[in-house]
Amino acid sequence: MKSNLKYEIIVVNDEGMKKDKTTEKSLEFSSFEGREIDLKVIEYERNKGKGGAVRIGMLIARGDNALMVDADGATRFSDIEKLLKEMRKIQNKKDHGLVAGSRRHLLQDEEVKRTFIRACLAWFSKFIIKVIVGIDI
Repeated sequence: MKSNLKYEIIVVNDEGMKKDKTTEKSLEFSSFEGREIDLKVIEYERNKGKGGAVRIGMLIARGDNALMVDADGATRFSDIEKLLKEMRKIQNKKDHGLVAGSRRHLLQDEEVKRTFIRACLAWFSKFIIKVIVGIDI
């Protein structure tokens, strides 16, 4: 299915992730024949963690909508239409909002298991967001 969406790809790679060749693979992808991709690859020396990388990418993004995914391939890009549908609902109300995907369905897969501590942290975070912000995730 060909999409008429215009997009840019921003790859943010910090010192801690250079060993996985994310930058090299990203640049290889951009040079495939026939692709017209607005690609930016950002590298920085000091590891700022995932939050820092996401922040940098979102601040650089130029479009009306910004989507963040990890480079590990756990998110299917074919699911972008589902996210855009939910984003349009918010935009139609002339409101600000956030749409988040979930990997919870992967927990049913035998290969993906959360540790007890991670499960507790996920539940606690969800609870705090509901109590403080008033949003049920």
